[in-house]
Amino acid sequence: MLPNHYSKNITDSLAELLVVVSVTEETFRDNITNAIIIDINAAGCNMLDYSENELIGQRFSFILSEKDNKPIFEETMFYSLLNSGPVQKIESCLQSKNGTLIPVLLSLSVMKDNNDKPTKLLCIAHDISIQKAIEDALRRNQHILSRAQEIARLGIWDWDMDSNKFSCNNEMYRIFGFSDRAFPPSIKNFIAHIHPADKISLRGIIKNLRGLNKQYRHEFRIVLPNNETRIIYSHIERQQNNAGKHSLFMGTLQDITELRKKEDQLKIATQVFQSAIEGVVVTNSDSIIHFINPAFTKITGYSPEEVIGKKPKILRSNHHKDSFYKKMWDTLKNKGHWEGEIWNRRKNGEAYPEWLSINAIAGNNCKDTKYIGVFHDITTIKQTEEKLNYRENFDALTGLPNRSLFMDRINQAIAKKQRTKENLAILFLDLDHFKNINESLGHAEGDTLLLNVAKHFAGNLRKGDTLTRFSGDSFIFLIEDLTNVKTAISMAERILESLQIPFNVKENELYITASIGIAIYPDDGEKPEELIKNAELAMNRAKTDGRNRYQLYTSAMYKTAVKRLSIEKNMHKALKNGEFVVFYQPKISSDSLKIVGMEALLRWERPGSGLISPTDFIPVSEENGLIVPIGEWVLHEACKQTKAWLDAGYSLSVAVNLSPKQFHDKNLIHAIRNALEKSKLPPSCLELEITESAVMNDVRIAVSILKELREMGITLSVDDFGTGYSSLNSLKIFPIQKLKIDQSFIRDMDKNPKDASLVDAIVSMAGRLDLKVIAEGVETKEHLRFLQNCGCNEVQGFIFSPPIPAAKFSLFLKEQSVFLKSPESFDFMNNRIIE
Repeated sequence: MLPNHYSKNITDSLAELLVVVSVTEETFRDNITNAIIIDINAAGCNMLDYSENELIGQRFSFILSEKDNKPIFEETMFYSLLNSGPVQKIESCLQSKNGTLIPVLLSLSVMKDNNDKPTKLLCIAHDISIQKAIEDALRRNQHILSRAQEIARLGIWDWDMDSNKFSCNNEMYRIFGFSDRAFPPSIKNFIAHIHPADKISLRGIIKNLRGLNKQYRHEFRIVLPNNETRIIYSHIERQQNNAGKHSLFMGTLQDITELRKKEDQLKIATQVFQSAIEGVVVTNSDSIIHFINPAFTKITGYSPEEVIGKKPKILRSNHHKDSFYKKMWDTLKNKGHWEGEIWNRRKNGEAYPEWLSINAIAGNNCKDTKYIGVFHDITTIKQTEEKLNYRENFDALTGLPNRSLFMDRINQAIAKKQRTKENLAILFLDLDHFKNINESLGHAEGDTLLLNVAKHFAGNLRKGDTLTRFSGDSFIFLIEDLTNVKTAISMAERILESLQIPFNVKENELYITASIGIAIYPDDGEKPEELIKNAELAMNRAKTDGRNRYQLYTSAMYKTAVKRLSIEKNMHKALKNGEFVVFYQPKISSDSLKIVGMEALLRWERPGSGLISPTDFIPVSEENGLIVPIGEWVLHEACKQTKAWLDAGYSLSVAVNLSPKQFHDKNLIHAIRNALEKSKLPPSCLELEITESAVMNDVRIAVSILKELREMGITLSVDDFGTGYSSLNSLKIFPIQKLKIDQSFIRDMDKNPKDASLVDAIVSMAGRLDLKVIAEGVETKEHLRFLQNCGCNEVQGFIFSPPIPAAKFSLFLKEQSVFLKSPESFDFMNNRIIE
């Protein structure tokens, strides 16, 4: 407590503010802030920026800030002042004349009179502005530090090894996967969550902490409660504890799992970047190259030293106009991306195509834009496209336009002729007997011949005309500059004449002929498909007429084709519905004039149409493959009927024709065995007639098949002998027993001495080879007598009977004793049987 009297000189010399307030006990009880200031020193006036006169007489509240009027002078504090009397200190704020709040530490003391009554209150105010500013700064820094630790997710800990006292922040718990303070903080509790593989090394580090040289950095793994493994970076420093010992360790932990993942990704990206097959180039906003990858060098030939610092225009090939680059950069600036095909030039001067993708990457200030270009060389792709385009439009073997390209050209040509009202011609050419070359010499040699023929045709092609390989051995000429039909005919004649030269294929000189069909636009068709179809029909007629010739299309050919198509369409139904029937033509012994057998011949009785000629449907069945099931049906019917006649007492054998397709069918032997077994016909009563062409395609296989048939006891006969291309030497190779002389030799035998000589020679030769001979097409008594005289074994022809149904043939068998007494009865017999 201050003395009751104080010295004015002393108070004025104080650096702190001193205020003297007049007080009473009532003032303490009511409101001390209403007490009157009776004195203030010079330091106080300076602090508050008031004069002494302005303050004396004012209430104490005049210099107190509003917020401190009540809190500072709580009743309990003043009771303490009155009763205990010591100096009381309290922080408060004074308010200067200009309204500035001044933080102060007030020292309060009560002065009393002789009666121990309060008379004055002395207030000494110490300016603590600087201290408060420092405290505020520290608080702010502490907040910033805490926030930084929170943002950085930094776990902070300290551990005194001597006392084993351990403390840490909440972030430590979060790093280890726990909520705040999930367990008491201790070094042991946290180590429990270290990855088992890292615990040993970590315990070794802790054991040697005392020898730590100030700082230590370490990485280890922890296992979270959900079994997730995380990577932790640890930084430890050694400090002195309060006892001055170096046993205090402070450290930080940070989860760097994501960082390590990003580093791994960066490594992978870098590796990919360096090893990528795509070239990469990075430029700045001024298009100056900053960086390239190894693939850039590999593709362009330029090293980093040669291009870094330069502009990409060093690669320009002059393949594109300036407008191309302008459009590219406009797109880049507007959309930030450009992608497309571009031609550049390598260091060696070679121009090459590449697929380029450019992306604009804006910098932080949106001004320093970088451009990243990624490209790959598409030379191989372009070459492949060219090859595919070539294959799509040109024949792989001959190099001629293929069907697709040809159809495009003929469409264009027709469109042009429609405008000009002019003609054009289609010449459809098919090589004659080309299949025989393939089968005899092989497909490789056949392809060589096709190539040579194509080159030959192309060399004789007129300017403006088009030649295409339409299919296998078929070619089409498109003649656009057509004056009249004679132009097309002249072209066809020149083509046929040009084929008279031989073609060299390996060591063979091959001659080839062709058949050509001609169709004229618009007379023979106004659409490409129609023209081609009609030209093909004409070509087929040329083949039918003997090959090695041309034929103009006529409407009759179309009718024939329609008829053929109708036949093909109805053949399937005919087989299913039983419309096919077997007719029989007797085979007569030349010596006895007795029936010794018959030939089974196929006929088609179509409801509403009557009998359809075999010459109309047999060739069609050969082409569509129906000849095999139809032929098998004929075989079964013939065997069954012959067995019935055998059972009736007639000694007969039946001859059944085998087509080339049947002969080479893999089920032939099985089909024949099945027919014999089902009918119970003895194999010796079955004769199979086989054409020369069927056995000559592959002699080795043919001999094998014939031997197996012969071993079964079946008689084998060569049909139409003399019309094929086999050599006489083949007669001793094949296990045949009979020759059938073609009717073309018999028909004109009495008019053409050469035919008669040939027949005589065939019969004589067959006799020496121990082969029987049968002649077909015997129509006159003269034919019969000649064949009897030269020793022909059997005869067959209309002089005896045409092919007739089984019922009529049965009648013929019954009456043969009447009709076959002498040759003079032939006419009568025919009239009798065919009514």
